[in-house]
Amino acid sequence: MLSRATQNRPSILKMKSEIEKIFNAATSLFPLDGDIYKQACLFWRRQRRLDLAIKYCKLAIECGINDDTKTGFVGRLKRLQHEVEGKQKTLSAQ
Repeated sequence: MLSRATQNRPSILKMKSEIEKIFNAATSLFPLDGDIYKQACLFWRRQRRLDLAIKYCKLAIECGINDDTKTGFVGRLKRLQHEVEGKQKTLSAQ
């Protein structure tokens, strides 16, 4: 018998796809709103989709947007890239 998580997997993937569409629409409608980019970065990092978190950081940097943190999106991007490198090292060591 399939676990509930396995049964719900297609709906979870669909939901994440819908969420990505929402963030894309929000950044299109409000291209200079740093909070949208920040929330997108935080959401995708929590979902372990570092590729999408990095995407929104880079978009914010390209638009010259600040997220009202000490290091801004540049610092956030560096931390995300460092996290990706750490995961790659872990996978290659296995």
